[in-house]
Amino acid sequence: MNHPGGPYDIIFVGGGAAGCVAAGQLAATNPGLKVLILEAGPHSLNVETHVQPVRYIANLLNPNKLRKSFTLHVAQPSEAVANRKIIVPAGRVLGGGSSVNFMVYTRASASDYDTWEEVHENPGWGSKDLIPLLKQIETYTLPIYNSTHGTDGPIGISYPTDSLNVAQQFLEVVAKYDKDRLVKEDWNDFNTGDAYGVWPKYIDDKTGRRSDTAHNFIYNQADNKNLTFLTESRGVRVVFEGTRAVGVEYITENGDSSSYAYASKLVVLSAGSFGTPAILERSGIGAPDVLRKNGIAQLVDLPGVGERYNDHNIVFTHYAASSEADSVDAVVHGPEEALAAHITQWKETGKGWMSRNGTDAAFKMRPTTEELKTMGPAFQKRWKDFFEAFPDKPVVLGGPMAVEADVAVYRWMYKHLREIARRMPFYRGELLEWHPTFPAGSGAVCKPENEPVGIDAPKLVYTAEDDAAIDDYHRRMIGTAWHALGTCAMKPRDKGGVVDSRLNVYGTTQLKLADLSICPENVGANTYNTALAVGAKAAVLIAEDLGLNSKYSL
Repeated sequence: MNHPGGPYDIIFVGGGAAGCVAAGQLAATNPGLKVLILEAGPHSLNVETHVQPVRYIANLLNPNKLRKSFTLHVAQPSEAVANRKIIVPAGRVLGGGSSVNFMVYTRASASDYDTWEEVHENPGWGSKDLIPLLKQIETYTLPIYNSTHGTDGPIGISYPTDSLNVAQQFLEVVAKYDKDRLVKEDWNDFNTGDAYGVWPKYIDDKTGRRSDTAHNFIYNQADNKNLTFLTESRGVRVVFEGTRAVGVEYITENGDSSSYAYASKLVVLSAGSFGTPAILERSGIGAPDVLRKNGIAQLVDLPGVGERYNDHNIVFTHYAASSEADSVDAVVHGPEEALAAHITQWKETGKGWMSRNGTDAAFKMRPTTEELKTMGPAFQKRWKDFFEAFPDKPVVLGGPMAVEADVAVYRWMYKHLREIARRMPFYRGELLEWHPTFPAGSGAVCKPENEPVGIDAPKLVYTAEDDAAIDDYHRRMIGTAWHALGTCAMKPRDKGGVVDSRLNVYGTTQLKLADLSICPENVGANTYNTALAVGAKAAVLIAEDLGLNSKYSL
């Protein structure tokens, strides 16, 4: 057996967004603590395809280009999505999703976290506890209009001084067209669920680099000899003495046999919503029928492992624009040699096209009373059960690029965003393959060449057949928003939980989880900010349990 520098005090299995925060923070504030991170993917240290923001688009459109940096999970076919097999990419690189995501700064609603605490019985996980941690973790460089932002943390939040003119025009149009919603200076205040605004980014305002957790929590500790991170080293299972976790079996990318590492204080699984439940099951922790089917001896009967997968869904609709409209197309889809001048500008100034993510405006949205009437009884029940009592919960999150929700909500939002697009002076028609195919003679038929209409122009009228075409389009085109969570929920054990509110795995000792798999319920936001919260909270809990120092405080 290979013991690389062990034994360690703590082993983190998975160097994703949350894992890097927790491991890096503990290592930085406890220099004598021996910490090992095992990451299945490669390094991201100064790798331009990761640290140059605009590269994310090409990476996600073709994840096979960075084969080692993604794991592609293939779902079972479903009639709900036209019998397709949805492919769900997950970041597999040091930094995890923070090294490959859209870099959009979106924060959950306060009621999302309060539900974690109150409904799912997790003391210390409400908004009053997590918002202070999130403030400590960020440096927010936009104008500050409330008390929810931080100004001296490791993760930089910025917005370009020369935002894309498409985003500017989008916000100008909605301010005139949508009389039911405001354009707000800060719609990421944990309380806004129905507004438009500029979309801040996880991009450093000085260097123009992606603000990921690998560079800001791990790579910046090159002199810490007690912090070890092994890449291309995939965790296989947890090693136990009885039910006490004492180590990890892992395999390297080119290894022919397993290696082992041992921890004297704690093993933390932070391998993500797919990786963490798989490691637990291979370790004998899970539902009896799943383990029996795979020939694995049962250690702990925990049927919640791997269940209640949550995600956000996404559909893209594309419009033709006039030549005056700013676009990242040339940078994203052009030949590599054409990028030389842009890369030089980025390296010298931190500015230019390489420092952009192409999404400068966005919204959180809830239907009005009249809009709600058009959305059918199935959604109206969900509205009553989940949204109505919490005005900070958006039904839809998006921007000129994306929309999330179920079929009725997609239909409503397709129509709403199409009306906005038609009123933008840059509008020149629809790209037909990215829109529904409406029946011949429909007044809603899409046109590849068209002109914008006035702010007060009549709305398009859709028939029942048109609505069916919209629904069919969404079933054929819907995909993942890369926000997997909830597969090892933090709930009471008798309610399907896998970990308690201190992140301990039920039925074991010296084993915790620290990633988005622990989320007991989804959040109305892109999930990077929530991953930061989980990582920071995990660092606090681990420090308290082991008597260690902690930078973050409640």
